[in-house]
Amino acid sequence: YSTELAGFDMADFAYRRLGVKRVAVIFANDEWSEIISSSFVDRFKANGGEVVFKDGVAADNTDFRAILGKIQRT
Repeated sequence: YSTELAGFDMADFAYRRLGVKRVAVIFANDEWSEIISSSFVDRFKANGGEVVFKDGVAADNTDFRAILGKIQRT
């Protein structure tokens, strides 16, 4: 099982199958999520996509209003 491969697969799916060209990446602040989000970002950019925002949040966070506000300002 490769966590990096999971990020690559998600990036390929978003870019190639869904046609998404710009993304914001929000991930949990833990080692596993950081590995997957980094591999997603690397692959998404390699595919030609643009990552407009990337930030981590506490794993127990349930209120995303502040981070969504940051994304809207980018």
